[in-house]
Amino acid sequence: MNLESLCHELLLDVYLFLSTVHLFRAFRGLDARFNTLIFNHVRTYGHFDFRSASKQDCDIIYQQHLPTIIDQIISLRLSNDDATPQQIERFLSRGFTFCHFIQLQSLSLFSMYSPEIMMQMIDDLRHLPNLDHLNLVDCYLGESRLRCKKMMNIIWSLPKLIRCHLDIFFRKYRQSFPLVHTISSSVQYLSISKHIFLLNELNNFVQHTPNLRFLHADSIDASIT
Repeated sequence: MNLESLCHELLLDVYLFLSTVHLFRAFRGLDARFNTLIFNHVRTYGHFDFRSASKQDCDIIYQQHLPTIIDQIISLRLSNDDATPQQIERFLSRGFTFCHFIQLQSLSLFSMYSPEIMMQMIDDLRHLPNLDHLNLVDCYLGESRLRCKKMMNIIWSLPKLIRCHLDIFFRKYRQSFPLVHTISSSVQYLSISKHIFLLNELNNFVQHTPNLRFLHADSIDASIT
């Protein structure tokens, strides 16, 4: 028995066990039936996780496949870690912006160590009105309080954001978070890592997030306000 002889239902079951990146690498281009099933699968599930994708796989998908399904993607993960260096920069160099991801609901960005690239991505969040999950993991924001303030107010302006995880570090270990001035009526779950909160900062977050149900902070310093 070969792959071409498998029925549609069985192939779709197989697809569920593969990431979208691996799915394109393994099955794309075998024949018209496989191509149709792959694109139907992407339109149904819409998850793209590039964290384990090689540079070659990313380049092929960026160039050949992503432009045709970009408006169907609901979840996107990009990483600049040691296994996938400069993945986010290559994504941007292809001309992709979030305004094309009109269905995107979940975004995770890992290991961004350039404050300029990070703010470019943050600025572009304005084009994601349906985003309800945001994860920024192991990201570096430098030492600019103005940059941090801008980031927080952009995030707090996202109209449908429900869950937000910020794993961000600064040049100065105890740099304080600027006070948020935008009220988010949508954020319910907030987790902030790599930061020691002062009480006034914590109080500011609570006041500007009236529907907050869960808050995780690594550490709270009650001695300084």
